Amino acid sequence: MPTPPNRQSLPTQEEGVRPARPVGYVVSVDLGVSKDALRFSIKNRGSLGAHLQARSRTVKGAPFSYTVGAGHDLEPTLRASGRYDVSFHGPNGFFRRFSGTTKAPLLRVKGRRKDGNLVLTLVNQSSSRLTVHVADAYGADRTVTVRRNRRRKVRIPFTHRWYDVVVTVAGHPAYRRALAGHFENGAPSTSDPQLGS
Repeated sequence: MPTPPNRQSLPTQEEGVRPARPVGYVVSVDLGVSKDALRFSIKNRGSLGAHLQARSRTVKGAPFSYTVGAGHDLEPTLRASGRYDVSFHGPNGFFRRFSGTTKAPLLRVKGRRKDGNLVLTLVNQSSSRLTVHVADAYGADRTVTVRRNRRRKVRIPFTHRWYDVVVTVAGHPAYRRALAGHFENGAPSTSDPQLGS
């Protein structure tokens, strides 16, 4: 009987990036929170239909699957009261995570592409000034202040058109918004640099 090797290891991802062809996925997911519901807005501005799965340990009935045709929108509503944590998984690394509480509005976050950057629009829906931390997996983190009933934009440079950011709010540990994926423009790109580092 052969003797097993003394040292075993799992294979690892090769270093560096590889060429990637353009794909037709341009999807966004935004959230509006009320006292008893999570109202999502799913938009597909790409040339291909896209399938997304919403996973959650706090919302009954999860996971939920959504298929959105090219140029179409969906507005699903999930019943929730108190703590919630829902993540959307889609094509080409698309990821969104929404966690917090329905008890009081806090911060609305929208991420859109503009001039070669991911532009986050932070809207303070609370009754006080918020200190917002934006963690960037590809670059420098930053902290900004958003006054009551005001909005603020934060520009995040792409890395080979990839992005991976997490938004949190000081004093509100349950709150989190995560946005990751790749913005398509019809041109070739590379694989995710985080996978090959």
